[in-house]
Amino acid sequence: MSARSELDEVVAWIGPDLHFVQYPLRAGQIYNQVAVFRSRRYAADPGLADGEWGGPAELDEAFRPCCTQVREATGFLWRDRWWPMYDREPLASWTRGRIALLGDAAHPMLQYLAQGACQAIEDADALARALAACPGPQLIGKALAGYQAERAPYAARVQRTGAPYAARVQRTARIWGDIWHVDGVGALLRDELFLRRPADDYSYTDWLYGTRVL
Repeated sequence: MSARSELDEVVAWIGPDLHFVQYPLRAGQIYNQVAVFRSRRYAADPGLADGEWGGPAELDEAFRPCCTQVREATGFLWRDRWWPMYDREPLASWTRGRIALLGDAAHPMLQYLAQGACQAIEDADALARALAACPGPQLIGKALAGYQAERAPYAARVQRTGAPYAARVQRTARIWGDIWHVDGVGALLRDELFLRRPADDYSYTDWLYGTRVL
């Protein structure tokens, strides 16, 4: 594959209203590529059904202005499936009586922080602990309320803003997508910030991936 990146790590090509990601898996035995773009067809007519927008033809159209390496790499994408991307504003409550939500049902988020599955696992851990500590079936509702108290409005890692942890991940993922896809003056400012930032500076994501307790 001539359009493969020479780096053995995640490479993200970003541009106005689109991005392209490449990275090796299984010690280089598999090379994964993901193309994401904002559909002009859907923007013009949000009433279109899934499958009527965002398909291979529109993908090629969206990536046609990109550099040669990215254009060539899109030719190696599988064209038999594609997915719309959705998220949602954070919910105020995840539980009602003996019913509880977790994972995407509770906090669907865009993929820019790679946290969809991670947050679902953290939910499952908190839920398992809450149910394990429940003294009897008559108190399951109370146990679920405790799970919600930890993971939603009073998360263990509440930020300085007071925002719930999972809610911050949801909102920040959306913002990162906007940063990647910005155009014009915004893109110039983003690029200048990236150029000035040391390669080992992770301060923007320490609250999520770091070990410090905020």
